[in-house]
Amino acid sequence: MLLYTTSISRIVSSNEMKTAIHNWLLENPQGKQGRNKYSLVEFGLTKEDLERRYADYNKLFLSSTYSNNQSSSTNPIQS
Repeated sequence: MLLYTTSISRIVSSNEMKTAIHNWLLENPQGKQGRNKYSLVEFGLTKEDLERRYADYNKLFLSSTYSNNQSSSTNPIQS
């Protein structure tokens, strides 16, 4: 939420608008309507499939953060 508020502050100049957006975010948190849960298996994929498919992208854009998270539980690719 702080990230959204900070980002909004950069593009919205009116305090009234900032307050309205802030209130809307408070009243409509992520997951308010439930959550969708998907697994790689449902799509016939494995973690290795995605790592292979996105290897070039990861090297180009995520090289430092991706390698640091590779063994972490925060790894974005979960099987």
